[in-house]
Amino acid sequence: IKGKSSQALAGRIFEFYLPPLSFSEFLTLNNVVINEPYPVYKENLIQELFNNRVELERYYLSNKLNLTKWAKEYLFYGQFPETQRMQEQEQKNLYIKESVVEKIVQDLIIYYKVDKTREFEDLTNHLIKICANELEVNNIASEIGLTRETVTKYIDYLMQGYLFDLVYKYHRSGIRRGKMIKKVYNTSANLAVAVNSYNYTDLDLFPQVFGHIAENVVFNKLKELGGDIFIWKKGAKDVDFLFKQKNFLTPIEVKFGNRIEKKDLEGILYYLKTVQAFKAIVVTKDTFEIRSFQDTNLMFIPYSLFLTIKKDAI
Repeated sequence: IKGKSSQALAGRIFEFYLPPLSFSEFLTLNNVVINEPYPVYKENLIQELFNNRVELERYYLSNKLNLTKWAKEYLFYGQFPETQRMQEQEQKNLYIKESVVEKIVQDLIIYYKVDKTREFEDLTNHLIKICANELEVNNIASEIGLTRETVTKYIDYLMQGYLFDLVYKYHRSGIRRGKMIKKVYNTSANLAVAVNSYNYTDLDLFPQVFGHIAENVVFNKLKELGGDIFIWKKGAKDVDFLFKQKNFLTPIEVKFGNRIEKKDLEGILYYLKTVQAFKAIVVTKDTFEIRSFQDTNLMFIPYSLFLTIKKDAI
């Protein structure tokens, strides 16, 4: 639990946050051989990806079979190394539900002396299932039977337990939050797979269903890269992520359907027009290409490739 050790013995204990496995760590754990070094950028993610698209495509085509196969496993279970010893998907889902989610929830109930335990558990499962959606506290409170204040308090407990993160609407000042629009993301995309008891067949038959889970794994990747993460919304138009490092802002949309039409890109195209920008990234299921719309260019990048990108530490 975040801050628990420092409260117990201030000045004597150091806290270390060990996040779920990154995709590159997952590949190493499974002895997967990648033919070339991982793609690396220095500062400006979007500009450098566009500048190096030829090398990026060559890298992807050279490693496509391995990346596609293992990214699917990573999306489902790969952020928890213990699941790699298990054969059955049902067993993996059960492990994540019982040994990760339920244990954390029980620890939080004890630590924070939560009295409405059933509602707390219901809230946890609800938030996990709606990952990458806007957080509507009033609606959740009404549905679960709690006050808005209690739901807000319980969400804070769950964030202290490293189960969730909130991403706020982009604002130039960077400090306005309060009642601003925000979306909830699981600290591991695998949680939604487990709680919903999904399997590989679901992904192949209904890729749209996995759009939010894919968006969640992209969020996990952006956290790994560092920087600030926002959402953008104006009226009915929205962009999944604005990723800020130093003074560079990268708009990123996640589209996981088998076909991506122009109408699916209205939000990000509207954003680019509004801010007079000309480039954006669209993370896809398996499409790699550049699409041009008048003066704007969208780079479609398969999620299996996007997950391998690293930031130069220098």
